[in-house]
Amino acid sequence: MKKTIKMMAKQVIRRELLPDLLANEVLEEKVTVDNNYRIKPSTLFAFDCQLKPIQDKYQTVVFDQEEGLILLEKMTTRSLFYQAYKTAPDRELTIKKFLSRLLNVTGQHVQAFGSYAYFSFFSLRNRPLDLVSLHQMRRFDCSQEMGYFLTLDRRYAFETPLPARKGSAWTLLQDAITLNAACLELLRQRASMWGCQLKTSRQKSLLTDPAYQRSDIVTSLKGVDLYQLYQEADSKIIDLCSDSFYQEFADEIDKKCWKIGDLHNLLAKCSHNYIEFK
Repeated sequence: MKKTIKMMAKQVIRRELLPDLLANEVLEEKVTVDNNYRIKPSTLFAFDCQLKPIQDKYQTVVFDQEEGLILLEKMTTRSLFYQAYKTAPDRELTIKKFLSRLLNVTGQHVQAFGSYAYFSFFSLRNRPLDLVSLHQMRRFDCSQEMGYFLTLDRRYAFETPLPARKGSAWTLLQDAITLNAACLELLRQRASMWGCQLKTSRQKSLLTDPAYQRSDIVTSLKGVDLYQLYQEADSKIIDLCSDSFYQEFADEIDKKCWKIGDLHNLLAKCSHNYIEFK
């Protein structure tokens, strides 16, 4: 009989068991209250407890490989997910959007950084919004309405609810891992353009397991014109910078002073200056 994740893990962590685990001090990790916690590579899993706060005040419970168990009173998993998004430079975020569109995969459920990635089965509008660090997980299984992620050291299996639509969980997970593989391939190509070789992790996680990737998509990426992709991304950023500049400038100066031609010249100058600066 094939072993399930629940059989392989030393302990299965479920959201509804968290209050008892904390109250009875069953967990070996140290417990810390940290409202300034930020999601990072050592993060394992974050449980969204907004609907039923732990001890009537903690909205998020985070398992961290280095720091143990973190309780967040004010920060939500949605906030953690958004902050991970904001850590990437604008150019990288724009390129990820282009990649998602190019590969026809959804990027709304993952923050992909190549060597590590944070994933949720639900978009930012949903609650609960559990987060899992895919680079910290060895295996994924699902049973009925629940999914289970096994940590690399097989110490924990984290249980999380799945989307109601049948089969969508695997598709979302596979798309997320494939998009991350595409980002990693772009990083490899960029390093090669600079005459360098990118060193990648040899640790076998969900991110590096070909069984969780759509290999045809990853292979097709090798035919993408990387230079053109970056040009498109830069062009998009220039437009955003120009609009942002105008809005900021217009707040201080009477808009009636501007003519349409003047505005076009201003935006053109902004674009030219951005290219020169870049």
